[in-house]
Amino acid sequence: KKTLIREIPSLGYKSIKVSNLEQKQIDEKMIVKENYIENRYYIIEFNEKGQIKRLYDKENKREVLEEGKLGNVLQTFEDKPYSFDAWDISPYFNEKMKEVTDLIEVKVVEESPLKGVLKFLWRFYDSVIEQRVIVYNHTRRIDFDTHVDWKEKQVLLKTAFPVNVRSTKATYNIQFGNIERSTTNNTSWDIAKFEVPAQKWADLSEANYGVSILNDCKHGYDIKENVMRLTLLRSPIEPDETADRTEHVFIYSLLPHAGTWRDSQVIQEAYKLNYPVIVKKIEKNEDGSFPDIFSFIKVNDSDVVIETIKKAEDDDSVLVRLFEDKGCRKREVEIEFFRSIKKAVECNLIEEEEKEIAFKDNKILFNITPYEIKTFKVWL
Repeated sequence: KKTLIREIPSLGYKSIKVSNLEQKQIDEKMIVKENYIENRYYIIEFNEKGQIKRLYDKENKREVLEEGKLGNVLQTFEDKPYSFDAWDISPYFNEKMKEVTDLIEVKVVEESPLKGVLKFLWRFYDSVIEQRVIVYNHTRRIDFDTHVDWKEKQVLLKTAFPVNVRSTKATYNIQFGNIERSTTNNTSWDIAKFEVPAQKWADLSEANYGVSILNDCKHGYDIKENVMRLTLLRSPIEPDETADRTEHVFIYSLLPHAGTWRDSQVIQEAYKLNYPVIVKKIEKNEDGSFPDIFSFIKVNDSDVVIETIKKAEDDDSVLVRLFEDKGCRKREVEIEFFRSIKKAVECNLIEEEEKEIAFKDNKILFNITPYEIKTFKVWL
């Protein structure tokens, strides 16, 4: 049996007594076949090669893929840069491309009101790619849980989604914010940006609709015109002849959404993918030493991200680092700790104290500018 637990507090936990869980049937539609998935959000159809031939957004009444194009196409490229084999990608890598099309198995793994899972297995020369396409009824995210046994030399692997979205700019997540890059090749500068380093997500949006690709450990994107691609792995031979020729496990996700990335849950879903909730079985807490629900710290504005909590290097204070993630100016942002504050100091990134800040009981109130990083040292 599976249970959906909601409203887990930030940077904390929620205790669930399994014996007391209410049996409640979830009346949600989930259909999983070997060439078809449907849930409350999407209709997904696959061709005989395991590629997505249709992705329809039911909520927004919109085809996600460009008409006549295929999604989640696994593309391989000859990967022989002029130098620095393990670091560089040739600007001409696109000229030699081969799709992964040798589909050897399709299997329905799960069809439940909470989740649908369809497994694909491809062979590419000496390598094997196993992928589970996962959809949910509690989130719009489509996960591609991937296991690759990679044996190739100097081959680059990407996934491609030609989406039904047009924009001259794409947005990429970087540390403490995001950055825009051109989707055209109108200048030599644009051409030189054929691969963009990014962290948790990249997005292509029109004014009222967009598509994001999220990832849990892959950081090379390219978005040109309306084709969104994520680099999944490489296999250079210098300086290590066997680099990356091993097993790889990773997840990337597709997240179509209404509005732009600022209007949607792109950032929150990317964090959920990268920092999944941990489930741990514990003994009964009969003495009440642990409350059933606990949050160490929370913030009243979803655009302000608490990125780091750690013990300070030079004293017994707790260091909290946060930043504004959408380019907005915010007033009266409030962070609330689980107990009263004794002292609070704002400091720089290397923990040098700059000024004491006002607080009341267990709360700190402050203003923050677009993409500003703030670091507080707090004694509790």
